[in-house]
Amino acid sequence: MPFTLLFLYNFVPMKKVLIIQTASLGDVILATATAHSVRILLPDAFICILVKDSCSHVLDNSPVIDHVFVWNKKKHKYSNLFSVLKDIRREKFDVTINFQRFFSSGFLTVFSRSKISAGFNSNPMSLFFNQKAKHQQSGMHEIERNLALAVKCFPDLSLKKPAIAVSKPVNSAILDFCQSRFIAIFPGSLWPTKQFPVEQWRCFMQKIPAGLFVIIAGSAADKKIANDILAARPENTKNVCGDLSVLESAWIMKHAVMNFTNDSAPTHIASAVNAPVATIFCSTVPAFGFTPLSDNAHIIEFQGALPCRPCGVHGHKSCPLKHFDCGKKIETKQLLELI
Repeated sequence: MPFTLLFLYNFVPMKKVLIIQTASLGDVILATATAHSVRILLPDAFICILVKDSCSHVLDNSPVIDHVFVWNKKKHKYSNLFSVLKDIRREKFDVTINFQRFFSSGFLTVFSRSKISAGFNSNPMSLFFNQKAKHQQSGMHEIERNLALAVKCFPDLSLKKPAIAVSKPVNSAILDFCQSRFIAIFPGSLWPTKQFPVEQWRCFMQKIPAGLFVIIAGSAADKKIANDILAARPENTKNVCGDLSVLESAWIMKHAVMNFTNDSAPTHIASAVNAPVATIFCSTVPAFGFTPLSDNAHIIEFQGALPCRPCGVHGHKSCPLKHFDCGKKIETKQLLELI
């Protein structure tokens, strides 16, 4: 660490910290691990985070974040960018840590007027950061990648898990359903090749013991898929897609015997509340760094070798080779043995 930053760290109390993560919901949840680390190191710090508007709700009643800045990227994206920059500069942050690798987040970091500005060296504005770290694409969990950057600002940070609040569902019918022993299935993902195939879910559903209840959860966009899955076992099964907030879903996950998710945001919701979880990896692989972190966590993937897997860092709209063996060759017994 350069002498000037070492001096700042040792002799100037770092009271105000900003974290920038304007990517998807799962990325925001994983960024709370760094906030958790800073909170443990500096209990009295004022810790803020900047997220896009669609992700802010997951940080309601956060146990590790004091304030959330929201960037509305859907309408008037750039005028809103300058507006949020004014709000950030007004706070006079001691440290800004940027986990995003795009120009806009780099712009905010550089012009935040923070004493220390940190980001990954692949950000187009990294030349102007006080501190930077290499972004390692594979072989490291996302929270470790983030910590490798954050320790450039706070050398004494230790690795902590992500943390969000939970909220008891207000829907009494859902609460009544949860009185029985149940598992939860989250079948959706932004990327179709990250989704466990519907026919595979249906096969699993048909073999679940009759006395075990099933909740199929997710966003409103997952409702049709959920209905297709539910049709294979309508008894003791409830489709609540679109009926729960993220924090209500977190409560459901906490109370489930097991949660089955794709390589998507629900995995990280489970990690943030230490809920039991089994993550199914189809086109992506655990080495990318988005594995579950709960004490009771499992990874489900095809056990054989597929030369086409992974077919990319993110998913695709459809299998590039048209066979989707990475999902279809996962065996039902791999799920059943976890319940």
